[in-house]
Amino acid sequence: MPRREKKTEYSGSKILGTELRRLRGGRTLEDIEALCKAPPLAGKIQPVSSSSLWDIEHGRQMPKLSTLFALSLVYRVSMNQLMGYVMEEQLLSNVPASEAGDDDVVAAFGRMLALGAWHEALSLAIRAERRATVESEQVKWRGNRATCLANLGLHDEAVSILTRCLESPAASRRQEYMILHNLADMYASDGNLRIAELLLREAHETLPEDATPVEVMGLESLRAALIVDVQELKRDPNERAVREALRLAQRAEKANADADLTVTLRLQCLRARAQNLLGNALLASKELESAIARAKDLGFPGVEARASLILAKMRVAAKNAAAAETLLLRAASLADACQLNDVLFSAAFELFCLLRNDRPGSAVTWLRRCRELAPLLPGNCPTVQAFERVVAELAP
Repeated sequence: MPRREKKTEYSGSKILGTELRRLRGGRTLEDIEALCKAPPLAGKIQPVSSSSLWDIEHGRQMPKLSTLFALSLVYRVSMNQLMGYVMEEQLLSNVPASEAGDDDVVAAFGRMLALGAWHEALSLAIRAERRATVESEQVKWRGNRATCLANLGLHDEAVSILTRCLESPAASRRQEYMILHNLADMYASDGNLRIAELLLREAHETLPEDATPVEVMGLESLRAALIVDVQELKRDPNERAVREALRLAQRAEKANADADLTVTLRLQCLRARAQNLLGNALLASKELESAIARAKDLGFPGVEARASLILAKMRVAAKNAAAAETLLLRAASLADACQLNDVLFSAAFELFCLLRNDRPGSAVTWLRRCRELAPLLPGNCPTVQAFERVVAELAP
């Protein structure tokens, strides 16, 4: 009979164990075991014994998938979220231990962020969090850990950690502001624009007293962009919200004062979109034409691509197909060169819709391009969702 391998202290996941202890709160291990065996979970999940749960919580045992599923139902959290903590532990175990001491860990972490070395930065953040003895320092490094996880694609885990940070009474006003800002970025990158806009609004209300003019300008421009993004999805845009976005964009543009010409041009495009939502199509067109010309002269192809796409959509709405096609082709070409997948996808989808009736052969080419790009964009992206609806309609 084969000898059973003895469990070691490090055979499980300490990160998962810490999270499970937090979720359990003041309940005992026996309470959780009883919940698994009581209605409405009785018979639907495999019960978790108190001894097994103790081993899992202390990193001595790696749970089976059936155990993780049971715990996700007991604690009412996503199983993917719990799996994410296991993945985080594995990512950490594959990175050599940092030799940075308490004094230079901040500098080392900053270097890793600048290099985009997210695995190494994650290792530093976790170790710094474990060494921290003050709750405010733990919150700081927990937030840094979430940033690393988000850049590694573990958004659900990052959101969960940041939400915990936000609930901490030790979080300073600046930390609350940064947490809300980071949460908004994560939701926006996943295509959840409405939630992102609400979070940025709350971040604006939580601005710390020592906020720099650059921070305020960046926040106001992001808020304006998200408000416009959300209102463009509506059949009947909220005029008050659009005017708020216009006011924020104008304030941000005034604060920038041509210090960064790329920012100035992007804000000009944003103002044009807001004016278009308010029914001022002629003014919006002139603003966009000016932005395209300036971007071309200054050598900002990314800005030119985005401005061309926005103006093309306006030309489509005005039933000026020839002008729209020219602008869309220019936007697609520039976006392809700059690797702006979101702009390229939107331009390709607009071209497909524009050409599908009159030139189906050309339209198919753009349909294929959309199929190539769709997996690279968030599934919640409105343009991706519109594309998927069209594909579903075309299916036999």
